[in-house]
Amino acid sequence: MGTATSFAVLAGSTVTNEGNSVVTGDVGVSPGTAVTGFPPGTVVDGTIYAGAAAAGAKDDLGTAYDNAFGQPKEFDLSPAPVTPTLIPGTYAVESGLLVNGTWTLDAQNNPDAVWVFQVPAGLTTASGSSIVLQNGAQACNVFWVTDESATLGSGSTFVGTLMALTAITVNSGATIEGRVLARTAAVTLNNNVITRPECENTTTTTTGDAATGDTATGDAATGELRVTLPRAMPLRVTLPRAMPLRVTLPRAMPLRVTLPRVTLLRVTLPRAMPLRVTLPRVTLRPVTLPRAAMTRAATTRAGTATTARATPP
Repeated sequence: MGTATSFAVLAGSTVTNEGNSVVTGDVGVSPGTAVTGFPPGTVVDGTIYAGAAAAGAKDDLGTAYDNAFGQPKEFDLSPAPVTPTLIPGTYAVESGLLVNGTWTLDAQNNPDAVWVFQVPAGLTTASGSSIVLQNGAQACNVFWVTDESATLGSGSTFVGTLMALTAITVNSGATIEGRVLARTAAVTLNNNVITRPECENTTTTTTGDAATGDTATGDAATGELRVTLPRAMPLRVTLPRAMPLRVTLPRAMPLRVTLPRVTLLRVTLPRAMPLRVTLPRVTLRPVTLPRAAMTRAATTRAGTATTARATPP
């Protein structure tokens, strides 16, 4: 997706909104310049870009669109499946697709599972229809592409990145965990909630028996678990036993860590930001923040509370 990744709504001619839509992510239009209806609509954790400011994202949308349509077909899909459960893969229909009832996307416990739906001649979701993620499926890994327009029905629940060659109309009350990206024409919203998806994945490097589980290579006091996040994304860390943990965050983002027992905890924060750590039994050490800020961690043992202070650089 390139620079289009940050966008929840992107259009070619105009973006129009009616009512109190809430869009989490960037909103853009290019080569057009008109974005109307904000307010009363609101943009959360994003910016409105118009004209040349959104041109790079539009170019990347074109690349993603071509890539999605160019994927080799793995499964045929009828024009109007009835409550299907679909495993990961690339699906193609001959002409037009209607999403009706409840569709289930089953990742089969693979959080990296990907779905691509290739839809010539337009995509429509019925009013009240829904797409459900199951067994680790993630909205960030679902892609719909059509060479005409797309219409999402009133009160429907849609999941994934929707790329249309022409216009996208999102009818009243529809909810989207994903993106609506129209290459040449308008995106029209009406009292919708659109949330740009974030993949729950991390780049992890481990050493010692934190990686192997083999006590012959070292114990929990010498092994270390390192988690490095390349960008802002949800993170949950659960440690089954004592081991050092080091977390590096690329920018301000919520972090919640629950540790049953730990010998060493190191957290590098790029600036002042929320940090919540639950430590049932631990020896607390100072946390260093890059500017004056305060964080508190408390542990109770035999009725005694201990507080660690942040130390400015």
